[in-house]
Amino acid sequence: MGKKKHYIQNQLKDFRLDENLTQSDLAFLLEIKNVGRISEWENNKSYPGFEHSMSLEIILHRYNSQTFDPLRKELAKKIEIRKKLLQAKKKWERRLDKGG
Repeated sequence: MGKKKHYIQNQLKDFRLDENLTQSDLAFLLEIKNVGRISEWENNKSYPGFEHSMSLEIILHRYNSQTFDPLRKELAKKIEIRKKLLQAKKKWERRLDKGG
């Protein structure tokens, strides 16, 4: 069964418009030939890679954690859950190593 992708609002479009940039303008600045990629990022169909993320910070004058704040928050929650699972796993492994 496939994993359902959650819709996570980002502010890329709002920040782009704050800078008076069209999607075409932003694609040009990022040296992206396919303007549709900007739309994909704005609609959470894909996310920019590291280099484009760093460039977006410069162009938009915003940190990625601001632009993609809901995604950052969701990832933080997932990581906290994984940390707790890791702690439980390590505790269990120590018990097994001690013989019970």
